[in-house]
Amino acid sequence: KLITQEKLDEIHSLMSTHIRADGGEIDSIHVAPDVPTQASGRRKPGPDMLLEAIQLHNVPSECCVMVGDTVNDMLAAKRAGVKDRILLCTGHGKERGLELERLGVSLPVEIRSESENKFGI
Repeated sequence: KLITQEKLDEIHSLMSTHIRADGGEIDSIHVAPDVPTQASGRRKPGPDMLLEAIQLHNVPSECCVMVGDTVNDMLAAKRAGVKDRILLCTGHGKERGLELERLGVSLPVEIRSESENKFGI
C-alpha cells in the first residue's frame, strides 16, 4: 500500500478546503488504490478512472480537457477519448513530449513550460 485511506482522506480534505477558500469547487475525486505492480485499468495509463468521471458527470469525452504532467496522463486521456490534452512541462516537458510523439499521442494544445503557462494552471 502506498498510502493509508486515512492519510488520503486527510489530503483530499485539505485540498478541497484550499480550493473552496479560493472560490473553487471539486465535484468528485477519483483514485486508483492499486499498487503499480498490480495495476488495474484505473491506474493511468489505463482510462478507467477518467471514464468513471466522464460517466458520473454525464459529459461527453470530446468535451473534456485533460491537464497532466506525465506521459501516462496523456495516454489515459487518449484512451478515454479525451481530445484536448495539456501537458504541463514541470522540468521534463521536452523529453515527455518526444516520448508521446514516439507513442503516437498528439497534443492538440501546445506544450508549455510553467513560465510560459497562459492557462493560469
